[in-house]
Amino acid sequence: MFSTVQERTFNLFLEQLNSNTKGVVFDGNFMFKATNSEFKMYKAEADSLEIKETNYCPVADAQMIEQVYISGTEKVSMTREFFVTIPAHENPKTREGVFDNTSNEYQALLEVLTNLKGNFVVNHENYKYIYKVKTPDKIGETMINGKMFIVLVVPLSMIEFKKGRAGDQHEFYLGLASDLNFDLTENYKLDFETTNPTAQASTYDENDLDTDFTGTYTTSSKWLKRMTVFFRSHAYECDRLLDRIVKNIDKAGKLEYKFVWKEGTEIATYTVLITSSNMPIIRTDMDMITFTIELAGDLDVQ
Repeated sequence: MFSTVQERTFNLFLEQLNSNTKGVVFDGNFMFKATNSEFKMYKAEADSLEIKETNYCPVADAQMIEQVYISGTEKVSMTREFFVTIPAHENPKTREGVFDNTSNEYQALLEVLTNLKGNFVVNHENYKYIYKVKTPDKIGETMINGKMFIVLVVPLSMIEFKKGRAGDQHEFYLGLASDLNFDLTENYKLDFETTNPTAQASTYDENDLDTDFTGTYTTSSKWLKRMTVFFRSHAYECDRLLDRIVKNIDKAGKLEYKFVWKEGTEIATYTVLITSSNMPIIRTDMDMITFTIELAGDLDVQ
């Protein structure tokens, strides 16, 4: 069955909202119009449009701006906006809505958005989605059947694709080769921003004038990887090791490290040297370390 990217992303967002642990029900697939003086909600039922009383938090599809479509991977980049109504109460003096940020409804919304921030890639109906979540903003308030509601807009930057993989599907771990406690846990997991693995070979051409033979031969091959990671604290062993090299406590290229590249069930384990490392210190930004590793031993693919 055919469906539009707008339908798929709306249904996905609604499904994510209802994964909250607060027991709050979000529903949608209808149109509503909100101003400071009125709220009208329309939902198709029995081939007619009628205003329906609601016992759930209404969600409306507000806007979709499609930015890029790439046919080979079926990739779509887009900006999405959704309207979500949250119960509030009316200030009897000012007649304005008073918003309770501790309410189950608002906490359920924040819970879902926080989970999306920590889980960049979401699988849904044979598609994959990458989220960039922004903070919801209040855009209005209204009365529904004598109850006060706050209307929030939830802006999302999204990428939908059907073929291919995303950077968040990769995990990287670093520890000393001599560390007997090394394992694939948060203590050794790098919080990376970008990574650039490179495989390169040194070659030469040979021309035999007697036989007219021409060939290219490889003299050596080299694998290296350049990464930029966020420095969090020395509580993470991988961050502590990188910080020691940046500060020249451990000399670059002197110690052997174990480096693990994990993608799904596939795990590649390398013994490496860290041959360069730098950390620009910007007073108004987070510290990030960029380093290069090169193979120091055999590659073991499990």
